[in-house]
Amino acid sequence: MNYIFFFFLGLSAIAYSAQDISFGPVEIAENRIKLSSNDFNIKFHLTESIAAKAVLKNNSIEWIRTQEILPVPRARIALYLKGKAEQFHLRYDQQSLLTQQKGKYAYTQFYISLFSEEKVKIFKDGKNIGYVEVEAKKKKGTAHYIDYSCSRNNVKVKGMEEELMSLGCRTQRIGRFGKETPMLEILWSSANFRLLDESKSPYLAVFLDERPVRLKVTNEKGEVREIEISASVPKRLRRLNTAIGFGPYVFETTFREDSSTEQERKDSPVAPALMIYANLKLTHDSSVRGFNAAVWDESVFNNAGIYFANDIARIFDKKLVITTLLGMQSLYFKFDSSQEIINEPIFPQGLEFTYKHAFDIENYIVSGGLFVSPAESIDYQNIWIRWGKNYFWELNYIYWGKESFSAKMWGLSIGLPLKSFF
Repeated sequence: MNYIFFFFLGLSAIAYSAQDISFGPVEIAENRIKLSSNDFNIKFHLTESIAAKAVLKNNSIEWIRTQEILPVPRARIALYLKGKAEQFHLRYDQQSLLTQQKGKYAYTQFYISLFSEEKVKIFKDGKNIGYVEVEAKKKKGTAHYIDYSCSRNNVKVKGMEEELMSLGCRTQRIGRFGKETPMLEILWSSANFRLLDESKSPYLAVFLDERPVRLKVTNEKGEVREIEISASVPKRLRRLNTAIGFGPYVFETTFREDSSTEQERKDSPVAPALMIYANLKLTHDSSVRGFNAAVWDESVFNNAGIYFANDIARIFDKKLVITTLLGMQSLYFKFDSSQEIINEPIFPQGLEFTYKHAFDIENYIVSGGLFVSPAESIDYQNIWIRWGKNYFWELNYIYWGKESFSAKMWGLSIGLPLKSFF
């Protein structure tokens, strides 16, 4: 039987600049808040009277990830200083930047963080003559970039309306195994506001329960605000989750006696199917998973498996996860009441693709995968596509066959969460 699968694969978005200074590779985050050069003011503070101008290059603003979870915007700035290029150099992010001659101006381009409090220092003939800074304007509409890593925690901020800021979340497990509780870490940064001690961002807020974090922040104008960050934090973090699925399946079986040349066949256009799922979380990237799929009518077919799942890649801003599935399965087949039970272990290996927050719907997942048998003597395929959040829809196809028999089931089922343990 021929079948075709389409999986969206790609390379992680790694940005490099051949002609401009970008200070190494970065991980590009999803552009969930659209920014343009009109959202920022550029100001010079010089001790000498020289002609100078700076612009943020069009279409150069992009969100990048820092510390894996926090998105911050950066842009390419172009600086023009009237004079000879050999007179000037700049200092930013612990880098000394040289200039080129462009007409009457010393000129260069490089990336700057739009959330950084660091200024671009300007030197002329080795002497610091001032700096240039970029300031964000008040942002109408959505001004807070709350990363998808916070999607299960209902993170909210009060007191920073119309001020650009971003937040990212990471949950740590604390406590004894079987009684673990969450420790929610929220990294956050703002374009214009800092803590009162003017320490560098990002800042870390830690939640052990749902009590909010309150703090005071200030900007360069001396304005002081009191802000509040709140989040939902579950009381427990459980490692073992279970679910059940059921639905109508098409069920087709064949059987041939060793002494016969004729093959018997049973077709059930609508047969009941029952699925059980289990997932034991080991680490952030690994788990032990189990399943059982059963369908019955005149014939009975049951497929159970246990396997080690390991996430080997996260691409497209960590939304697409590729997982290897290594383990074993047990197959049970009875053609009818007059025939003997066929029961044997097999060792198919699999691959799964999971697309998180599908179609920009928070916490909804589209996943698809397959198991195939490496043994030529066993014809086995198990293919599935799932869509959902807590409950999910699953389209599944399973085929197992040898020379004397075959069993095929396919259909649509709905999955519902059961109990969680540990």
